[in-house]
Amino acid sequence: MRLKFILLLFFTTSILSAQKQTDLYAKYKLEVKHNASDQLFKGRLVQLQDTALIVKALHEFDIPVRRIDYMELMTRSNRGKNSRIGMGVGLISGLLFGALISDANCTSNDCFVDKGTVTLVLAGVGVVTGGIVGALIGKKKRVKRFDIGYDQSGYERIKVDIERFVEQQ
Repeated sequence: MRLKFILLLFFTTSILSAQKQTDLYAKYKLEVKHNASDQLFKGRLVQLQDTALIVKALHEFDIPVRRIDYMELMTRSNRGKNSRIGMGVGLISGLLFGALISDANCTSNDCFVDKGTVTLVLAGVGVVTGGIVGALIGKKKRVKRFDIGYDQSGYERIKVDIERFVEQQ
């Protein structure tokens, strides 16, 4: 019983910590088309400045707005968070299902395994299955394209829209 309580406490705290709020911009992948080389920069949006975007790929760098044709913001799917939520649901489901199907009237001579073992095995199966399903399902990525057109005034007009898009998530 003590082991069940410890497992339940561990996965409950994992689920709650997985749902904490992260940095406002850090959850967005950014794709920027740069005019100098027609290449796409990919990274995470760190900050919106008046004249540049701060982007982090391997390190932080700024891209001047006058060199950006368009940018796309994509929400990322956090597989670790989804996996922990799935494990918590699987644990609770496994514990409940194991408690319901195990035979309470069984004696050690009649039974193959006791009630606690069946419950813990099903909880373990639920944790593994829930973790895998949670990592695979995830949430859908939301993509929004913002056309800047190498224009500072165009960026200033859509900067409010970018901030509004980020705050809606």
